Amino acid sequence: MGGRCAALSWGVLLAVCCCGAELRGQEGSGPSALKVGVELDSNPSQQVAPAGGRGAAGALRAFIKLQEQRRVGEGGGVEGKLLLGAKHYWDLGEEDALLVSWTQGLRWALWRWPNVGLLEVSGRVDLGDRSERRSRRDYFRVGVVAGLRWVAEGWWLWGGGGYRFFHFKPDAASDHDGGVAEFGLGVRLWEEASALVNYTLLDRRFAVPRMQAEGELVVLDHGVLRRDRLHAWRAAVSYHSGWSATLAYTLQLNRTNGFGSGLVRHTGELRLGVPLPWDLLMAGSLRVQRTWYDDPVRIDETLQIDDENRNELVLSLQIPLWTSVALELRYGLYTEGMGDEAHFLRHLIYGGLGVDFALFD
Repeated sequence: MGGRCAALSWGVLLAVCCCGAELRGQEGSGPSALKVGVELDSNPSQQVAPAGGRGAAGALRAFIKLQEQRRVGEGGGVEGKLLLGAKHYWDLGEEDALLVSWTQGLRWALWRWPNVGLLEVSGRVDLGDRSERRSRRDYFRVGVVAGLRWVAEGWWLWGGGGYRFFHFKPDAASDHDGGVAEFGLGVRLWEEASALVNYTLLDRRFAVPRMQAEGELVVLDHGVLRRDRLHAWRAAVSYHSGWSATLAYTLQLNRTNGFGSGLVRHTGELRLGVPLPWDLLMAGSLRVQRTWYDDPVRIDETLQIDDENRNELVLSLQIPLWTSVALELRYGLYTEGMGDEAHFLRHLIYGGLGVDFALFD
């Protein structure tokens, strides 16, 4: 797929998924976890055919998740989550990578109307960084969003705005920043099920000239800087009762003042979690997408950050061994999204141990 879309998809998915997040307001720590395991990667360099590249490679993976939730005042709360991940390939060291992600959210009750609803003010800061030895997909991002949330019996409504900065370390021409706006509505269908619809707008301002088509040539227009506006609409239905399921559809529309970066993308997602006998837990996720590009020539063709801009199938099985200790087996398949001419195939097979713990009692 056109790699130019990877950073775009990464940012949108983060904004869309986070904008409807709720702080539970529970006292104490959440389910923090430490995971260590080995992984077999069929395409560690994430090459598309016919580029080829190295064959399958083994890697050691480590991952730690820390999260904490606390009440603040009457009806308020604060929630933090820190994710640290590392991957080391035994015979392909240039693909080693370190991932850091931190999110901090705060909500505060402004006013409560008995039998009517609750008005809250909320804020969120999120930060992410990827560093690898060869530095082909490294990035740094930070975003700040503040807004209001209205909670009533059986439904809730939110809206807000903020700022986001994205830095692509190998190529500063892909750096961008700009405003963020988000709006959403949630409805409790019944006790175990809910529905969400939300909209996110990213104003992406670049410090490089836009591209323009002149006949059969694509040239830089030095008089005008590139600017994109990325619109994302998402609708999801979730069910939780013993087993869990989420079905979602996302429409992404990137409008630009230049040539080569406009697109329309449709994405469907399905996530399942099913408890099995003997306390086993099976989970799966499926993502399928179809993209239409405005122009036959794509800008930032070599930009590839991760698999967020591809079709995905992931299956996992957790096997409890002792209290708070489990064996995890996972398989992932990644292919090129529909509408992209390049051929991409990647298999990931993982096995490791996970330990759940409370950060603070």
